[in-house]
Amino acid sequence: MKTNAKLEILLTEISTGNKDSLEKLYNLINKNVFGYAFSILSNIHDAEDVTQDTFINIYKHAVIYKNNNKPMAWILTITKNLSLNKLKKKSHTSFAEIGDISFSETTEEKIMVDTLLNTLSDEERQIVILKELNGLKYHEISRLLKINISTVLSKYHRAIKKIRSKFGKEMIS
Repeated sequence: MKTNAKLEILLTEISTGNKDSLEKLYNLINKNVFGYAFSILSNIHDAEDVTQDTFINIYKHAVIYKNNNKPMAWILTITKNLSLNKLKKKSHTSFAEIGDISFSETTEEKIMVDTLLNTLSDEERQIVILKELNGLKYHEISRLLKINISTVLSKYHRAIKKIRSKFGKEMIS
């Protein structure tokens, strides 16, 4: 069964109050939701909060979802809106926490990661995080960010080039 069809079925079941279907949906897409929230917020704890809030909102509002064969777009719109609201509430976002995910815990490396991500544009940073930390494929990033796949590819490669020129080839393979 295609993923969209599976998501549609789960959303229909959730709209009737089925918590087991919510759990199945969570298990199926929580990494995607977290990755997208993290790509916007650049903070692990905030992204975890938004991920949890996204699934609460899905449970509350599944009844208003219209079956348009774009369930992931609906879910990620919720994620994006919650993430942007959280950003508005915060006066400062630190990128240093990314070190907790994939880099060693040394202060020096956290500072390097913080500097590295600050050299990228917002869109480049989102693409790199979705690709490198969340493991999404280019076409998935394209759908998620609603940009052409060729734009995703060029921005990803431009970002990697920036990273390599600033920090050397060993940063990202």
